[in-house]
Amino acid sequence: MAIGHLDTGVDAAHPALQGRIAGFLYVNEEGLPEPERPCIDSGSHGTHTAGIISSVAPEARLYCAAVIEDGKVPVRLLAGLEWMMDKPIRILQLSLGIHAHTPLLVEALETLREKGVLTIAAIGNKGSNRYQSPGCYERVLSVGACHADGSVARFSGSRYEPGSERCLKPDVLAPGVDILSAAPGGRWVRDSGTSMACAWVAGVAAALWEAKPDATVDEVEAAIVRSASPLPEAWRHRCRAGIVDPDAALELLLGGAPPAGEQARPPLPSPEPRFVDPRLVRKLGFYDAGEVLEAIIVLGRGERKGCTLEEVITRCASATGSSPSKLRLLHQGTLGVIQGEARLLSALIEHPAITIAQSTELDLL
Repeated sequence: MAIGHLDTGVDAAHPALQGRIAGFLYVNEEGLPEPERPCIDSGSHGTHTAGIISSVAPEARLYCAAVIEDGKVPVRLLAGLEWMMDKPIRILQLSLGIHAHTPLLVEALETLREKGVLTIAAIGNKGSNRYQSPGCYERVLSVGACHADGSVARFSGSRYEPGSERCLKPDVLAPGVDILSAAPGGRWVRDSGTSMACAWVAGVAAALWEAKPDATVDEVEAAIVRSASPLPEAWRHRCRAGIVDPDAALELLLGGAPPAGEQARPPLPSPEPRFVDPRLVRKLGFYDAGEVLEAIIVLGRGERKGCTLEEVITRCASATGSSPSKLRLLHQGTLGVIQGEARLLSALIEHPAITIAQSTELDLL
């Protein structure tokens, strides 16, 4: 079973991870892949989460990319996801997040879902009714953290239904407090967070797929969610389904778990049809028309039969008399990292075919 692992990297020489790393990519602070770089952990977080996955699913092999914590994190994440597209992964584990609801990663994760990849993401460590992307996305299995006794960790995030305390995310909880795992240099340390819980659930998902290799992504997700142990009523606002029960999930999967549907995952509030990063708008208002700045732009799915992103950029450049100084197309040309004059970026933001315009300088949680 192959698992995608986007984090700070990994120490492949750790005794707990030797022979477990199937591939590695370092993405530098500018968001450019450096495939020649050796396998490293730029912090310690990635080795810790990789160790958790390997302890739960010893047969799993990891494709690891170092994409956080410094530099242009959104671009680094997108480059890491681009690398994952042609890897034989069934699970993508994301113990990371961008503040609140930032739909930048939706496009890439939707593409992976269509390929049969289950994305498992941490909900964040900011506490009740605070959450991060992509852990708040609808088509992502979102994970919060609990103590060993089953009580919800105070730091574990959540997302409520507007006007009520009906929990929409996370979908499940898993052990995430004082978890012992690997650290660079052959060490072992304890750490807490929804990252640890997310890695644990990724290991459970891998073990389920090993037990039933022909299971679909919907079946594995449904088995995990529908078999979860419900929380006491007083804690229902902190998690939608409950605490992951691996044995019950396996029994449900082998017994023929139904695909995930409305009962397993009620639809989230409809996202805005277009998203323009307020930070980018402020910059455009501050910069002179001829000053150069950088942004990420995404062509809407419904627009792709009529034009390409490159064509949209060309038209806007012609209309404003300003061409990009740098342009990098990702994800089959549907997403671009562009440097250009403020007048060009302003025209792109206003173009109806562009559905997401995002700053490259986002805070990572």
